[in-house]
Amino acid sequence: DTVNYDSDGAVISADVTAGGREQTIEIRLSRSRRKELFINGVKKKSAADFAGTVRAVLFCPGDLDIIREGASERRRFLDMCISQLRPRYAEALAKFSKAYEEKTRILRDSEEKPSLLEFLDEYDRHLAVLSAELIHYRAGFIAALSPIAAEIHRDFSGGSEELTLRYKTVSTVTDPLLPASELV
Repeated sequence: DTVNYDSDGAVISADVTAGGREQTIEIRLSRSRRKELFINGVKKKSAADFAGTVRAVLFCPGDLDIIREGASERRRFLDMCISQLRPRYAEALAKFSKAYEEKTRILRDSEEKPSLLEFLDEYDRHLAVLSAELIHYRAGFIAALSPIAAEIHRDFSGGSEELTLRYKTVSTVTDPLLPASELV
């Protein structure tokens, strides 16, 4: 799609400053050959060789779903980000999902097997403990991200706007930054 219909190829180039030095990167596209990548005229094997030379943030229209789609999409995004930084969070999230599915199954099957309802209190306690851990991680992540995001936004807006982030969860939790043991 990048190559013009009446052309055999295209060149994308940029002058960048990386590692304190000026560098030229170039991507040569061809209809008949594989793309070729160059840094300062030296051919590279793959795009991975550009790591550290080109630092970029890709923003796609779909990223607006974080705002447009509501709380569940924001939680999914937070879960993905935090899981990359904190493996214990990913573990707690997996345990929560499993316990939630099991509780749902108990409720669904309880009409045929009423004895299953005996386990509900235990599942509720377990879910409360896991939820408190997730809330604590999410609130901590937002608290750490907030000053960084505010500074970047201030820079983008030329100092004319102020951005603040806060994590809001269920109404019964007034301070999500409390230790998980107190949130339970």
